[in-house]
Amino acid sequence: MGNRTYFDGVVLEKSKYTNLSIEAEFGIVLSRDIFPGMSIDDIANSVSAVYPLLELHNLVMRGNAPNGHELVGNNCIHCGVVRGAPVTELLGPRQTALELIFDGKVVDSWDSLNWPDDVLEAVEWLAAKLATNNITLKKGDFILTGAWGPPIPVLGNSSVELRSSSFGNVTATFN
Repeated sequence: MGNRTYFDGVVLEKSKYTNLSIEAEFGIVLSRDIFPGMSIDDIANSVSAVYPLLELHNLVMRGNAPNGHELVGNNCIHCGVVRGAPVTELLGPRQTALELIFDGKVVDSWDSLNWPDDVLEAVEWLAAKLATNNITLKKGDFILTGAWGPPIPVLGNSSVELRSSSFGNVTATFN
């Protein structure tokens, strides 16, 4: 993601985005290659770190609904992420609450997401989808695991925070 990866506490200019919107997500780094047919537990054993992250979107939709493909293809890939500190102690299942907070107000939340099942479900799908084009998820890849809710527009100057009870927090300020 190059220069589109920012880190906890960053201050960004809102004027550099078009209808800036944010999703609460996790990112992972792979410790080995992932192949289609691997179980969620095998994928979990292939993750070296989980990061809490804010996925940034230029939320501009030009096509008719559903817009999922347009959201990914035109918006988030070119916009970026704000990444928190890595969590590397990943043994065993756990639950995490997740909150997306704008200016101190919770704008989206989930009470109990399960590691590894809920968090890695999309990675299992992604590995199978990429394999149809002879592409493999490789050791060292940084992967977004998917959002549970829609992108939430950032209105005005905002402090944005993601809080995860098991995977930490990440913050960004938009002026």
